[in-house]
Amino acid sequence: SGNDYVCSINEFEGESRVSLVIRESEKSRFMSERDIYLIASVVKKDKFETIAEKATELGVTHIMPLISERSEKKA
Repeated sequence: SGNDYVCSINEFEGESRVSLVIRESEKSRFMSERDIYLIASVVKKDKFETIAEKATELGVTHIMPLISERSEKKA
């Protein structure tokens, strides 16, 4: 969402459930003011998921799949 939050743990039930209370919220200083597009050729599903995950971690805002001559799936 482009925001950073400072939270406190409200409730902790082992590894399965944690409840937080938002203490502060501010606009993230680390979000790019520009949209970043990644156009990636379609590959096997698990590989494309990895590409999308890493691209998102690096700040890519739009991912556009491209079907090319050597794409894994043409349908």
